[in-house]
Amino acid sequence: MTKSIEISESIVDEKSDFNIKRFKIGKINSDGPIKAIDSRITKEFFDQESKNFKNILFETSKRIDYNGLISVLKERDFFVKQFFGTPEWINDFENVISTTFTFNPYTLEDRTKKLNEFFSYYYNFSKTFLFVPNVKITEIVYKTGKTGRQIKDYDKSIMNIEQYINFVNESYNILKERNTKPIFLPISLKFSMEETSKLIREYISKDYLNIWIDFEGEKTTDRPKLGKLRLFFTLLREAELFEKSVIYITNIRREISSNQQRYENPSSDVLSTFCGGNLIGINYDPRKATNPWSPPINPEALQALWEYRARVFNPDTYFYINRNLSGVDEITSSLLLNKKYNVLYNSKQLEFELNNQTNQFLLEFDIEDYISSKRMISNDKNLKKSIFYKKYESGQTSQTTLDDDFTMP
Repeated sequence: MTKSIEISESIVDEKSDFNIKRFKIGKINSDGPIKAIDSRITKEFFDQESKNFKNILFETSKRIDYNGLISVLKERDFFVKQFFGTPEWINDFENVISTTFTFNPYTLEDRTKKLNEFFSYYYNFSKTFLFVPNVKITEIVYKTGKTGRQIKDYDKSIMNIEQYINFVNESYNILKERNTKPIFLPISLKFSMEETSKLIREYISKDYLNIWIDFEGEKTTDRPKLGKLRLFFTLLREAELFEKSVIYITNIRREISSNQQRYENPSSDVLSTFCGGNLIGINYDPRKATNPWSPPINPEALQALWEYRARVFNPDTYFYINRNLSGVDEITSSLLLNKKYNVLYNSKQLEFELNNQTNQFLLEFDIEDYISSKRMISNDKNLKKSIFYKKYESGQTSQTTLDDDFTMP
């Protein structure tokens, strides 16, 4: 049974949570943060861009409701393959499935039996790592607004921290049997600070050092979530386990804020490395989860929407910009209107920038000057202050949290 990932070297930035963990798993040879590729792309597009990725790791992100889990256990092979959704050609590369249950698993009849059956399938579809599922611990309750539309009323809790911890331990014990893959344990950032502390202390007590953080479509600059991550890393350091841990961050909102009228919007995903991430997963936006690129009726509005969605990451500034401002050739500019290619192209851009971050950090073991040169950072003093720890005369180290709203210049 593989419990933790053997780290040959850990290099930590003293001013931020940026860090480099060197380890090897399968074909992955990590010497800096790695960007995962969304498995929903096509093989044709991947073949065009594969040379731009040093470590190739595909991720399939799944949200599974009660009926979905029951269905996959009742149906036969064809349905099962479609359910887990990993194309056959991706099996030639390292790949993982990150899973979030959108229901309380304690509502399952014969829970242990059904979880055993589900994980028996899951084990064979997630090639490189195993992720104990996160649970979406709240559900939105809607009400009818003044205009007759359904609007959010409040978040209803569907799972408490004791159930969450028990579910994680139960799932871990199922997955560890006859297992040769690293197992990652989830941290839900939806719990209170007190509940989060209880979860982290449970993990530390059991030496769970492979952790995956499910942002559930939130931005990496969300202040309450960063406060919980700050506590997590503080407790790891106190236990002298930070340098032995591997952190996978995924389901990240692509941008801090977005406005169709702006020609550039500040990125959220590139800041995942400053949330302690060693493996950076894929983007997810729950507000548009059903069909992010669904066409409006009006053709002009359709074109405007496609242009808006087709933004590309600019590593020089850390903004997502309109494709026509990106300097690409006409063929690439046209391809960027295709969602699958756009996702892959932006992964390539982020991979390039993560390599830059690593190389710049290793030059002087300091990354503050490099990151501060990015216009998105330099234009917002609060954003820069929140990324880097500052040492004061008292000798204490403090860090503010990132502003909830990004201030445009």
